Amino acid sequence: MHILDTIRQKQPSLSKMHKVLADFVLKNFVDVSFMSITEFGEKTNVSPATITRFVRALGYKNYIEFQANMNQMVKREMEPTTEFKFNMRYVSSNSVLFDQIQDAKSDLDELYSKELNEALEASSKVLSKAKRIYILGSRTTFAVAYYCYFSLNRIMENVCLIENRNDDISISLQYVTKDDVLLAITYPKYTAFTLKVVKFFKDQGCQIVGITDRYTSPLTQYANHLLIVKNMLKIYFVTTFTIINALIILIGRYNPQAHIDMFDEENEITRRLGVYVTEEKASDKD
Repeated sequence: MHILDTIRQKQPSLSKMHKVLADFVLKNFVDVSFMSITEFGEKTNVSPATITRFVRALGYKNYIEFQANMNQMVKREMEPTTEFKFNMRYVSSNSVLFDQIQDAKSDLDELYSKELNEALEASSKVLSKAKRIYILGSRTTFAVAYYCYFSLNRIMENVCLIENRNDDISISLQYVTKDDVLLAITYPKYTAFTLKVVKFFKDQGCQIVGITDRYTSPLTQYANHLLIVKNMLKIYFVTTFTIINALIILIGRYNPQAHIDMFDEENEITRRLGVYVTEEKASDKD
């Protein structure tokens, strides 16, 4: 039986403290798979002795055996389909909207760290000096990559979006040089297309900035600058969009007036072309 199914099955008969631990595992199973018993205890305010009794109640000899099983499960099955099924089955006493907001607040509260902030600063510096910035995301992460491309393209001229289409990808990559930088975004399931493109940029001698969910991600072996940003399907890419917004602001600060001038120019062109509906046009239609 799947370890999460075992926990759900046994949860009603568990003690009060064990139910707290079970609920935490069900909501944070990816994180738990990498936590020491001390870290688990600190996150739940439960003693290591109670955690040991909890894992024994689940049928494990000790926490090490429990964590090894969790780790195997995550590596094998912790993919969007697994998380999606869990979210569809999980029933809360609150509304879905309330749970979404609470989960987003919780993840954003835990997002900041000195290490991540330093990595953002270093990444923004590298990107600001690039001859061209290539942005890569595939399947679900393509939407995030496009948002990053659209936002950066409003203040910079040298931004390119790599799209996974049926035509020859070499057309998009034929002018890549070692002075270019790749910003790659990838989450489970990690796509072969993303890794193939990342390897190409690595072979060209390019700097690579990677946004991914963990240090065991296949992207980590290629990225020069790594931004570890956890992502949950339940609150899809909330943390990732936050990091991208911060990255864009930091890049903009390296040459603020030039970026402001380009932004103003872009706004003027959209005004002349009538790209957006203005209040005057809206009132005319009324």
